[in-house]
This record gives sequence, C-alpha cells and structure tokens, in this order.
Amino acid sequence: MVPGYLTDVEGYDESIDEIWYMKRFRIEGDLKHSLSLRLGRIDDRDRVYLNGVLIGTSGQWDSAVASAYDRIRIYEIPAGLLRKDGNNTILVHVQGYFPGINGMVRGRTEIGPSSEMARTLRDEDYGELIFLTGYFTAGSYFLFLFLRRRQNRENLLFALFIYGFVLRQLIRTELRFETDISFLTFKRLEFILTYLLFVAFLYFVRTYFDYRKSLATTIGDALSAAVSGIMVILSVHVLFSDDMRTWWTLQKYLGQPLWLVMLLQVIILQVRAARQGNRDALYMLGGMIFVMIGFFADLAVSNGYLNIPPLFSYFFAAFIFSLAL
Repeated sequence: MVPGYLTDVEGYDESIDEIWYMKRFRIEGDLKHSLSLRLGRIDDRDRVYLNGVLIGTSGQWDSAVASAYDRIRIYEIPAGLLRKDGNNTILVHVQGYFPGINGMVRGRTEIGPSSEMARTLRDEDYGELIFLTGYFTAGSYFLFLFLRRRQNRENLLFALFIYGFVLRQLIRTELRFETDISFLTFKRLEFILTYLLFVAFLYFVRTYFDYRKSLATTIGDALSAAVSGIMVILSVHVLFSDDMRTWWTLQKYLGQPLWLVMLLQVIILQVRAARQGNRDALYMLGGMIFVMIGFFADLAVSNGYLNIPPLFSYFFAAFIFSLAL
C-alpha cells in the first residue's frame, strides 16, 4: 500500500534497503497544462522514471547518512513524455536508510497541473509561517513580561520554549531546502530542540505554581531532574553523532516513553495546584487535553500509524489560549 511502511507487506525482508515501485496508468483526454508528479515523503533517496526517462531524483545515493527522508517530492513531467493512447509506466527506485521503515512512507501520491502542485506546497508552507508568527508574538509577549518583572522566571521559560518551538517547526517546512544548510544539520537541530523543549515545558509549569514543601514535592522534583538529565544526555549524543539510525532508536525506545512521563508530570503538577484552589491550573488542564491529543497524533505519525500532517503545533495553540484566560 502506497504510501505506507513496507513492514505491512507480506514477505518483506528488513535487510533489503533498495526497493522498486511500479505504477501503470493511462491518460484520457487532451493535456492542457504541464503536469507534475507528487510522491510525498520517501525514506531516504529516490530516482524516478517515467516511460524509461529519469524525471527526478532526491538525496545522495549510497550516502552513509540520511539525506532527504522527510522531503516532499514533486517532479515536473517533461513535455511530450506522456503517451495519450497507451500505457504509461512510473518506476520509483528507492534506497532506504532506516531499517524496516524505508520506502514511500507518508504523504499523498498524485499527478496534477504543475502550477497547482507548486501553489499547494507553497500555501502549506506559508500557512505554517503565519501560524508560527502568532506563536512568535506570544513568546515575545511572555519575554516582555519577564523583562518587566525579572522574578517571574516562568515567563522567561515559556518565552524560550515558544522561541525554540517556532524554530523547530520552521526547520521542518520545505523552505529549509531553499538554503545551503545540510539536511544533517537541520535534523540534528530538530532532534536536539525536541528533547530540550520537553524540559523547558516541564520546568515552566513547575515554576509557574508554588507548592508547599512535602515529600511528594521532593520526589517530583527529583524525578523531573532525572528525566530532564536524560533529555540533555540524548541531546549531547545527537550533537556529537552522525548516526541517525541510533538517534531514532534512542528516541523511539527511550525518549518517547520519557516524554509521556514528563507530560504526566505536568498534569500532576496542574492537578495539585488546582486542588489548592489555583484557577490558572484549571484553565491549563483544559489546554493540556489538546496538548495530549496533538502529542499522541504526532507520535502516531512519526511511528507510521497515521498518514496525516503533524498536528501538534495547531493543538498547542489551545494551551496558549488557556494561559490568556
């Protein structure tokens, strides 16, 4: 099934890192526009042929590091290459990077007018930029609050969280491929920011509320410090390693479970504050419902269970709104 992970195909061997996809189709009617082929996101590099002619390629073949695994592929079809009165054959040669999850894994596959394809991709990126501008404004507001009252450290933590979140989302758009910065550098920064953002969010909530000293508070703070320390260690590993396979393995089996632990800690902190009569905690708990929905949705996308665009950045807006109440 395309798109999708090959692990769902009976008889697939994870040791195979090169795969061929084939699609035959016929064209009916006259072609009034130049056409392009959209293939979504492919792990990791590809060469695409239409009727035996190479029409596009992405990534560095035989590279020791990943080079294009989450880039949307759009290849323009040369004029006169399509056959109007016979079969047309698309061949996609894929060389994977991540064992078991390579191939045409996510997004949509379609053929359409080139101008419409380009406009759709541009609108997706510009829509994200507009949304991130709103986040950046919110972060600047919290930074302004901190500068007015330096003792309110929670405002600084949340401002830093928002700025980091905006940067992470920005380097995940297709606009990054318009720069000369390497794919590895972008992914390294993305992984590091992801780990550190969870730390910043946890300590923002911890600093926001005042708790009576108790055994529960001491245990909670110790757990927060331990989990945050692991996040920092994972970030340092990403900084000094080029092996994205290890990055992903550590994130999937260590980082992701600990992210859930950290979010549960956040909820517990908010519940404790709410029980002490803090109204802000009640509003935050309402916002956390949307945070958890976005978290699990994006987790399902990254692990191949859902084929939808990431949603967390949209759901998190509800949490920011809860702070304004």
